Amino acid sequence: MGGAPSSHRNTQDSQPTSLFDEPPPPVSFGDMQDSRIPSGETPSSMNGSTARSTNGNSYLASDHPLALYFGLLPDRCKPWHSQDWLGELVVKCDDVASLMRNGLFWTTKNVQWEQGYADEAVEFNVYHKEGFFRTSRWFLRDMDNEPPQWTASLIVWARHGVLDAFKLEDLSVNNANYCWAWNSEASLVYEYYDMFPERNVNVIYGAMPMKGWWPWPREEQASVEEVD
Repeated sequence: MGGAPSSHRNTQDSQPTSLFDEPPPPVSFGDMQDSRIPSGETPSSMNGSTARSTNGNSYLASDHPLALYFGLLPDRCKPWHSQDWLGELVVKCDDVASLMRNGLFWTTKNVQWEQGYADEAVEFNVYHKEGFFRTSRWFLRDMDNEPPQWTASLIVWARHGVLDAFKLEDLSVNNANYCWAWNSEASLVYEYYDMFPERNVNVIYGAMPMKGWWPWPREEQASVEEVD
């Protein structure tokens, strides 16, 4: 549960066999007409939960624009609807190019534990329809700079009985199934798809290897407990 999946994919799985083999829709951007363009977010639309809007104030009140979106899976070799849990890491930052150059690193020390919460997924949510009934959400921030260079929201959608055993320290960049990044003008500048590598592109730095939680191009792996 939550461990890094295999980085190898059978070539027979290189093409989707159903709509569910595409990346799952990012429900954290539910208020957007086009979920791949960060036009803003509100506490009520972020995760389709009934939790108090006071949770995650450090993230929700941040003036940084949305910069990065990660879709996370426990096993990248399985379609998303057959997983035990799904994760979404959303990062706010006003200089995504700096994160590309220097890497995106975080550990459990970056987690604002007192701001997290667990909740029930609402019935109209697309994940709820596939059996992901419970959610846990954590908020993170850059601890190396003041004010922080970035803040983030991590939400996990899970089936009943799964969250009890879920551990943040088990997450790694190997759980990243896809990733998008935008510049400060809300223009898409980076795309990564584990299943469709021909779609991968970095319009800022091309094939320059990147560190930490950037899944492609890879220079090294990163886990939650990685120490810089």
